[in-house]
Amino acid sequence: MINNKTKISIDNKFNVKNLLINNYKKLIENDNKLITKKNIYQFICNFNNNLNLFALTYSGKVINIDWKRYLNSDYKLDSKLLSNINPYEIINFHNFDGNTDNYLCILCKDGRFKKILYDNEMIKTNRAFTVIKTKKENKIINSFISKQNMILIILTSIGRIFKYKLDNKYIAPVSKQAQGTILSKLFPREEIISCCECKTDDQIVIITKKGTFL
Repeated sequence: MINNKTKISIDNKFNVKNLLINNYKKLIENDNKLITKKNIYQFICNFNNNLNLFALTYSGKVINIDWKRYLNSDYKLDSKLLSNINPYEIINFHNFDGNTDNYLCILCKDGRFKKILYDNEMIKTNRAFTVIKTKKENKIINSFISKQNMILIILTSIGRIFKYKLDNKYIAPVSKQAQGTILSKLFPREEIISCCECKTDDQIVIITKKGTFL
């Protein structure tokens, strides 16, 4: 797992109200079972009228969530509200301000990386759409919204770390139809296990399965 000091505040820049989406249990791939009820996965963010909210699945599908429609009532994120997609397939929720350029960044297990401008066409659609096609054994490891001037940190299963600048002049955005780019060739049996974005002077902490901090 990779984390940094600014990660908590990156997606929390709206100052009007709090939006809580619960009733969602995150799938644990290794054990192929659900987290217990006391550890229900939650997504929390502040919002205003310019907020856009969507969910991304392990297979690369995007579902826009019409939060304004359900603002004053409790509702469950079931398959009906998610374009008939199983909620257990969701890997991340994302929020962003529609008044600025926002890039959806996706990293797969084999190191394939894709950066897409989340444009008005994507924002306005009320149907699920695919932003990257992945094989069953090559699921998405992580995703995030990039606003340029940030660094991408990638960690592999053998402890190697890669660092890339996310500016468009270094990693150009591509279309929905593009397959993305392999940023670095991996060794046999080596896999991407985590990633994050950070600033140049951020401190990165790596935690092993046994709880060792590096």
